[in-house]
Amino acid sequence: MPEKVPADEAQQIMNIAQLTIEQLRYRYPDERRVLRGVHAKDHGCVHAAFHVLPDLPDAFRYGVFATPGRSYSALVRFSNASTVVAQDSTPGENGGPPAHGSRGMAVKLLGVEGTPLPNVHGALTQDFLMINQPVFAFANVEDYEVLSQVLLETLKAGKEDPAPFFARRLPAAGSGTPPTTAQLRAHNTLKLIQRIRSSTSDPVTGAFQPPPASPVDNDYFSASPFLLGQQQVMRFRIRPRSRSMDEPNVRDPNYLRTALAKRLSNLSLGDVIFDFEVQVRPADSIDPELHIENASQEWPESEAGPFHPVATLTIPLQEIDTPERRLQCERLVFTPWHGLEDHRPLGGINRMRRAVYEASSMFRNLPKEPSGCSNIASID
Repeated sequence: MPEKVPADEAQQIMNIAQLTIEQLRYRYPDERRVLRGVHAKDHGCVHAAFHVLPDLPDAFRYGVFATPGRSYSALVRFSNASTVVAQDSTPGENGGPPAHGSRGMAVKLLGVEGTPLPNVHGALTQDFLMINQPVFAFANVEDYEVLSQVLLETLKAGKEDPAPFFARRLPAAGSGTPPTTAQLRAHNTLKLIQRIRSSTSDPVTGAFQPPPASPVDNDYFSASPFLLGQQQVMRFRIRPRSRSMDEPNVRDPNYLRTALAKRLSNLSLGDVIFDFEVQVRPADSIDPELHIENASQEWPESEAGPFHPVATLTIPLQEIDTPERRLQCERLVFTPWHGLEDHRPLGGINRMRRAVYEASSMFRNLPKEPSGCSNIASID
């Protein structure tokens, strides 16, 4: 397995899980309904169909892609990545550009067959969790532990704020000493967050892609590596075949839900279709520290090769705003550790996500999943 696990990582992950639960206690006091620790605000959950390409080359025929032409029923949740429910974008001051945020798209395939990852409870599903930038802002478990401590401290002080992470990690101005590895990672994290919030198209400092008019108008990325079979490592992404040319209506605090509902009721436009693609590298060519354990580093196509289409995801027209659909959406559980051994999550950030997502789900009194599929089938 092309991973390099730090000696103290297990204790750090345990601490992050505990810090996450404490954050939830502070965010949702007095028996208030507890939402997810991240991606708390959804824009809607939809039912979809996932179709493996019929002429898929042998190199990609692993896991859910093992049988060319196979189709799966799927559930999809669109969300903001924020820890709290807030307006979708912050209007700029004095007429300046708005500040955006990271968006999420989680896909759950039903009726999956194969060797499951350990500790699967219930029906086997394959979850693909994605965000609308190609990397995570935080590189590894060590950095995420510092962020988790900062979030809890600022919550206790009355206003949740990740900014002190940088005061804690970056060197003091004029210190004159060479930056440490952790400080270099913090510099990179700051740049990534600035790009996530940006509205400009500058290729170096601007947004990774134009802010979406609706959730179905962006590309979404795994941002971290996974196995494809047992001898290959992949990152994956999903791309819409057509995009709205409208500007985001940032005056509406819930414009992404509004736009999604409007798009999925538009008879003239029809179904929404995404192409699901993978970028694949041989496992024995991987540098674990650079390509696996640092989730804030891209895999340039000039080095790692191009993305290859392996499947399509089709979202038919549908109603997303019924009370029943909202309730089912909130109860769905997504984690990269719902799935097959052929798509095992790799790297520290993914190892952390396993423990933290399980702890959050248990605290929220949700089933461990994969998902009470007898219930989620009623989403449509």
